[in-house]
Amino acid sequence: VVGQIAILKFPKKTLWLTKKLKARTFLKNHKQVSTVVEKVEKFSGDLRIPKHKHLAGEKTFVTKYRENDCEFYFDINKTYFSPRLSNERKIIANEVTKLAKKNTKTKILVCFAGIAPYPIAIAKQLKKQKKKAHILSVELNKDACEFATRNVHINKVEDYVTVVNLDAKNV
Repeated sequence: VVGQIAILKFPKKTLWLTKKLKARTFLKNHKQVSTVVEKVEKFSGDLRIPKHKHLAGEKTFVTKYRENDCEFYFDINKTYFSPRLSNERKIIANEVTKLAKKNTKTKILVCFAGIAPYPIAIAKQLKKQKKKAHILSVELNKDACEFATRNVHINKVEDYVTVVNLDAKNV
């Protein structure tokens, strides 16, 4: 479950009707979920974007996800995001904050930043500690950059994070 979207995986030979029935049952039993999709392809391409097919509930692929005092919006069919990395993001943010100096503006580069979960988690920690920093969030996926810009604004870290739509090898 990512935000209000549940992503289900089925064995290859599962009938479409069986998938639909299981999705509707899942929807009934999990009130926080409003959409159920099936993961139909693994991550692919340079942008590592997965493919999902709608099964039940509201027909949307955009979700709102919360972790570590941060909020993220993204489209599961247009961007890469893994909620499994939540704890890693928290650890990295804490470590970077420890390294940042009190009276100097720290410069941080985050390549392959996606929807900006690392830059935002780091920025929020730095802001809490009242440390100055500039984080450059670099991402090739244009859709991910649009969501990253929105997420930076929602999390009120515009003074810390700049999102750029570039290939990391050109930075």
